[in-house]
Amino acid sequence: MKKSILLIIIVTMLLLTACKSAEVKVVEQQISSIGSVTEESDILIQDVRRAYDNLSNKDKRRISNYSVLERAELEFNAIFSGKVDKMIEAIGPINDDSKVAIDLARSEYDKLTKAQKSIVNNFGNLIAIEKEYEEYIVSRSIETLDALKDISPEDAEDIELAENIYDKLTAEQKIRVSKEKGDVALLIQKAKVQIVEILIKRIAYRRDEPSMDD
Repeated sequence: MKKSILLIIIVTMLLLTACKSAEVKVVEQQISSIGSVTEESDILIQDVRRAYDNLSNKDKRRISNYSVLERAELEFNAIFSGKVDKMIEAIGPINDDSKVAIDLARSEYDKLTKAQKSIVNNFGNLIAIEKEYEEYIVSRSIETLDALKDISPEDAEDIELAENIYDKLTAEQKIRVSKEKGDVALLIQKAKVQIVEILIKRIAYRRDEPSMDD
């Protein structure tokens, strides 16, 4: 009895194999040709997926190596989601220069497909980092502008720092700073004028000093 059942199974499998259409065989061969998955496998995997999707439901069920295609897609997606994860990890502690790394990580994340985005483990961290940087850079801009009050020529580089920090702000962030500090351009201009006036006074004072020959 057992032998009869085994024979029936074998015959059925052979019949199923024999009944495979040419399209099914072509797609199976395409799947087998994927090989090792790399960043350059994109077009190949997409072509194979398209060929599979174009099959009838009946033919799809006859594809014996469909799991290979699924695994290749997962591996390919993992390559790019993994790169974004590493970019997010590399941002590190927030500082004046964090914007470049944050924007790069966000840009690369936005380029991912929906499937790739779904397996980015650190996306929640990126959201938190963006919010942290938002508050940091606004506070930092206000701080550097506050430092311009009663500025001296020896601290002239503080003006450049304040300008550089302010220039990094988004339009929305600049509005927040302006609400706190008023006209930022005017504030910076006043600081520059103040330094010039101090230098002029120093020069005038030195001219009025009596020389050693007097």
